[in-house]
Amino acid sequence: RHPHVVELLDVIPPPDLEGFVDLYLVFEFVDTDLYKLTVSPQHLSNAHIEVFLYRMLLALKFLQASHVIHRDIKPANILINED
Repeated sequence: RHPHVVELLDVIPPPDLEGFVDLYLVFEFVDTDLYKLTVSPQHLSNAHIEVFLYRMLLALKFLQASHVIHRDIKPANILINED
């Protein structure tokens, strides 16, 4: 658990392992992602950008220290809460 990493709440396994097709991961609710925010008409100040960058670096540092590799870091995978 880390304040800047989305929390995994549950993993819903398939009912039948023989016909395994889908696996559902349940995460905490998050308002939007960085891609949607950047293409929206919402103005981002330098302070906003600094806070986003700082929190992303804290999250990446935590993941690296936990020996987790994220192979698809892109704006659409960086989730952002309203606060």
